[in-house]
Amino acid sequence: QKMSGLSKPRGGRPAAVRRTRNPSINANFSGGGSLFVSSYENDKKQKYRRQMREQAKKLCKLGAMALAIFAFVIRSRFSSSSSDVTNNKKILSASDLHAAADGVEFLPDGSVILREIKKEPFADPSVKFLRDGSIHLVEDADESVCGRKLPFSLADPRTWPTPALENKLDLGSKASIKEVILLKNDGEFSGANLGLQLTTFFRAFDVSNDSRLPLYITQNSWAIELLFQFSFGPSKAVERNSKLWESMEAALGVTIVENEGVLKLLGIAAHPDFSEPHNFLVYSSRSLKDATSTRNHRNTLLRKLFRYPSTLGVLNVCSAFDTLLKDDKKYAVLHVAEASEREKYLRPERAEGKGQYYEAAARMEPKYVQEIFKRVDMIGHDVYLIDEDETKVDEGAHAKFEDATKEGILKTEELPQEFKHVGSHLYLAVLANVYVGSPADPTSLWIARMRYALGMKNTFIFMDNVGGKLESFVDDNSYLELYDVGKLGLAWMA
Repeated sequence: QKMSGLSKPRGGRPAAVRRTRNPSINANFSGGGSLFVSSYENDKKQKYRRQMREQAKKLCKLGAMALAIFAFVIRSRFSSSSSDVTNNKKILSASDLHAAADGVEFLPDGSVILREIKKEPFADPSVKFLRDGSIHLVEDADESVCGRKLPFSLADPRTWPTPALENKLDLGSKASIKEVILLKNDGEFSGANLGLQLTTFFRAFDVSNDSRLPLYITQNSWAIELLFQFSFGPSKAVERNSKLWESMEAALGVTIVENEGVLKLLGIAAHPDFSEPHNFLVYSSRSLKDATSTRNHRNTLLRKLFRYPSTLGVLNVCSAFDTLLKDDKKYAVLHVAEASEREKYLRPERAEGKGQYYEAAARMEPKYVQEIFKRVDMIGHDVYLIDEDETKVDEGAHAKFEDATKEGILKTEELPQEFKHVGSHLYLAVLANVYVGSPADPTSLWIARMRYALGMKNTFIFMDNVGGKLESFVDDNSYLELYDVGKLGLAWMA
């Protein structure tokens, strides 16, 4: 049986303890063909049963003592060395072990596996699921993502380089709630650009904060499908149960309901002005009055989301780091926007009244990338190209970089098919040693924001040639340019 993505351990006692059926107990004591069992034989039978029960109790006590000693030894070894956490036997932890049946598994060869049952693996960033189905613990999980070290703890705001800023609404009892901001199912928007979906999702928090109404999300909402591509972990192979929804609610400060019908039964109405995703996308926050407050709020939510990478199911966002990029291999990611998006971005009217656009970055020629790599000593390291998704691939751009590889300008590598999904692309880009993004793609802008939120260095997105020299227009310490509506325009904003 499956239990939130983990195999449920088999219960039971060792063969030595398990009661065996004694033929003499069930023999027909009719003696001489009588239909009744003599009182002598009945007493004998009862006495034998008492002896068996006493013997079983003694064996159980001895077994419990042996398990306790075994657990103590294992626990000592586990705490002294992380190497005791082995993949092939799937030992998670021996801490807090009890002699309960569901914490112990007896194998046919007589060996024993101790397990600490993790009923909410998606809510525990210290548990890592490998592609072969094995499981092991990750030390200091809040200071790393997919095994890549971060410069601070995602769980401790005191270590963050920017202050935490959350939505904190004093709503009183839930029973008093009569109106909410609702994110619900919308078939068309589920296929929208990932960056635009992220912008819409984050602006829903702005609407909630400004209106002083709680944010509710239905389980079949486009927002849930968006998040599951990179956070919280469930796939079609994992049950979406109440424990999952509770974990998401606690992390995000939202309420998740089954569907809109539940709200009607509770007498709760959705705010009519925000019935469509577009209503959130074009919303401009009143409470986040400047780029600094917007950055701090987005950073806070992003750091929470990256505590729970989607590592369950076949679309494991960390799988490339377990195989292709293990041992902290250095690599770079180029984000190639579609040609139509690049041309749209470079139209003069795009920049009118909204600051400047960055032509060299938008066009992203191989020589431009090579110049960046020279700055950060990445020449000769593997480079991976990513797109919005598999349906939006700029074949011309890919061919251009393939030619550059043949000419020795760059060393581009083709990603294996198994890593060509949205979540894998996102994590590859966010955790790369160097990321060269496209200002023409809202998704690329969000990847840049995620990288800065996690403290990743070498993010290049707002670049242009100035007087024959390549110049970046982002302050790496504050990166407020990524949150400046005057320079970006509302659709490219966060």
